[in-house]
Amino acid sequence: MAAYYGTEAWVLASRDWGEADRLVTLYAKDIGRIDAVAKGVRRVSSKLRGHLNIFSHTRVLLTPGKDFWRLLDAEADNIPEGSRKLLFAEECREFFLRVVTHALPDEHMWEALLVLRDIDRKDKVVRFKLHILAALGILPEHLEKNIDGQIEQLLAQNHIAPAKTF
Repeated sequence: MAAYYGTEAWVLASRDWGEADRLVTLYAKDIGRIDAVAKGVRRVSSKLRGHLNIFSHTRVLLTPGKDFWRLLDAEADNIPEGSRKLLFAEECREFFLRVVTHALPDEHMWEALLVLRDIDRKDKVVRFKLHILAALGILPEHLEKNIDGQIEQLLAQNHIAPAKTF
């Protein structure tokens, strides 16, 4: 008997797989980082087609498969808009995919991903990266306790340049 999992997820990466399928990298709230196959999603008639864009915050229905999870349904509720937000969100996405390689769910990482909707300045990108490092246990304890204060101090010392407006 197949098990089905309904959860929230962020679409972090996507690549073509076979003739009409796509392999999608998700960070699911209850499962963690996973790769899931979306069967037939590249067909024009696919109901999943518009719901698996990179940076989409999506409600998904998954079932475990032999090699990959299988994505059965998806409904996106948020895609960042504007070139500035996409630029910062892309930097955060690349960082996340480089450092988070395991499939364990983590509430702190999930909360850090929720800020992808609002990242519009370089200091928010740095804050995102520091929160991810703290969730992984890589950030030294003295920095972890006061992340916001550390960012303000770096901004004051011009180690982080404020974002330029377009």
